[in-house]
Order: sequence, then structure tokens, then C-alpha cells
Amino acid sequence: PPPDPTTELDFVISVPEGRPIRVLQLTDTQIIDAGQTRPGRDGVYYDFWATNKREERCDQYVRETINATNPDLILITGDIIYGEFDDNGSVWLDFIAFMESFQIPWAPIFGNHDNESAMGVDWQCQQLENAEYCVFEQKDLTGNGNYSVGIVQDNVLKRAFYMLDSNGCGN
Repeated sequence: PPPDPTTELDFVISVPEGRPIRVLQLTDTQIIDAGQTRPGRDGVYYDFWATNKREERCDQYVRETINATNPDLILITGDIIYGEFDDNGSVWLDFIAFMESFQIPWAPIFGNHDNESAMGVDWQCQQLENAEYCVFEQKDLTGNGNYSVGIVQDNVLKRAFYMLDSNGCGN
């Protein structure tokens, strides 16, 4: 028999037979908490990015899209948060809880702003790894993600995604 290609993948998502596979990609939500602005930061529209407006500016659109598409897997391709506006980690934790509420596998990868939080990228990675529906693994490679996710249907690998970290800004 031919080798099983799924043995080379970090994560495998099984999709029931007889229906189309649905993958949703979200990117660049860049969620911030304007109340956590670092001293000297100019050009922040505090009213627009106010924490109490996150539902109407971001969450409702993500929720509507997820509910309309009913995906088997959600790929989040970077800049989930703008890390320098989340030095206490609350925006990161809120986003994880929000994504977990859908009870759908989700695979995030860091963009160039996620890792700017004072909480540090190791802490951020640990929070992702601890989430029940999040498929993520911090690796010892360059970057912080660099993992693979496959979709299997009828015991056949139908899709493979390679999540590659951008190595962030600055450090």
C-alpha cells in the first residue's frame, strides 16, 4: 500500500463524507485596545478603536461570516491583534475565547504585528496551544508557528495547508 501522507502532518481535520469541504480564511483583524497605547504613540484613532466598539467593528462581521459559511476549518493568517496595543494580553485572550466559542477547528499563524505584546510570544503560543479547538504548535524553527494542517475525507487527504510565520516586526 502507498504511504499514508497524513503521518507527515502536524494536525488532521476529518470532514464527513458526501459534502463539500469548507475552509474559511480570515486575515488582518488587527484588533487593538486603544486604552493600552504606549507613550509617544501618535496617529491612533482612540474613538474608532475603543474596546467597547470591538463588537460592531470586528466581531459581528467575523461571527456573521462563520455562521454563513459553516466552515470545517478556519485559517487565520496573521495580524490577529496589533500586539503593541495588548501589553497585558487581554485582547489575545479575548480573541481566543471568541474563536473557541464557535467550537470549530481554527488554525492561526502570526503576522508581523501579533508578537509585539509585552506578554511575549512564548506566552501567546502557550495560550493558543491550550485552546481546545485551536490547532497550533510552536516549533523550534525560525518563526513561531510553521506547522501543517490536513483535511481528510473518506480516508483520503483532500487538502494540506502549511502555516508559515512571518517572524514579526523588529525582534
